[in-house]
Amino acid sequence: MAAAARLALAGTATWSFGGGDTRTAVPVSVIGAALLIAGAALLFTGRYPPGLHDLLVGIARWNLRVAAYLTLLTPRYPPLRLDQGGAEPEAESGGPPATARDEAMRTSAAGPITALMAGVLLLAPAAGLGIGGGALLALGASRDHAGYVTSPTLQLASATAAVTVENLTIVDADLWARNLTDAGGLRITATAPDGRAVFVGIAPQQAVDAWLAGTAHDKVVGLTAGIPDYRRAVGAVRAVDDPAIQPFWLAAGTGSGRTTLQWEVVDGEFAVVVANADGAPGVSADVRGALQVPDLSALGGGLLAAGLVLGLVALGLIVLGGVGLGRRHSGPPPGAGPVGPAPTPLPPVAVGS
Repeated sequence: MAAAARLALAGTATWSFGGGDTRTAVPVSVIGAALLIAGAALLFTGRYPPGLHDLLVGIARWNLRVAAYLTLLTPRYPPLRLDQGGAEPEAESGGPPATARDEAMRTSAAGPITALMAGVLLLAPAAGLGIGGGALLALGASRDHAGYVTSPTLQLASATAAVTVENLTIVDADLWARNLTDAGGLRITATAPDGRAVFVGIAPQQAVDAWLAGTAHDKVVGLTAGIPDYRRAVGAVRAVDDPAIQPFWLAAGTGSGRTTLQWEVVDGEFAVVVANADGAPGVSADVRGALQVPDLSALGGGLLAAGLVLGLVALGLIVLGGVGLGRRHSGPPPGAGPVGPAPTPLPPVAVGS
């Protein structure tokens, strides 16, 4: 029981998030939650919550006891106590033996520990709901009048005749199209910095592979700080046939200086191709993609509200557990006199006669 309480207090559990090969782990603990609340209180009220200070002091004293036990190489934890307040209670000595009821009240900490652990475990889903709801609200705020969310500009440059983004696999597109009228559109805009005529098209992956077979072209395989990473396909650096007259394009656009492709998403595996309109080597274009998504602001607001409520419940359980442990194990207040019968006064002594 004491070991489980220490895990909840110190934050052995972590919540990780991120994307790709980069992930960030954040410890979830009573101490972290208390420090977060204390920082918010100092920021908005200019005062440190006294009850929270007492709880952190009690946790620090408990950690010192655990460190002392580990230093002594003892195979057990010290008694679970969160002695809160400015002064640590003195060890009990003498006095009448404790009754069974007093001993049960002093040693039974299952309720407060359960509250502490439940509160800590609820912090992670509360944070996840809050972050997810905030992300959906931000996504809804970035939609344009047609429901499209536009990506940042990606600058493409290649000495070959084409730049491709390949192996785009789409599944269950018809599910979105059947149930939502404002979802499923894809829009790609390509702008040539030098004003040349530029081409952009999307086609099945197999058709693009057959068309560019034997011709060198650069594939975008990732991004590093917003800059595309390329992998060059083996082949000769040469011009390709006029892209616009190829019959396999599902959607395409050609224009001088700027062109836009618009396509309704369907299931399959596809590739996007950016090239010069005449197929000549030396591609340079600024590309922006936009995806039509439904309005999820209501869902985002609900998730955010649920996260806030769950977070308040978690913090309440943490405070309840900490206060319960402190009350259960707190000693007599500093300066309290000895408890017992009043001393018998001595009779006056006569001096002289």
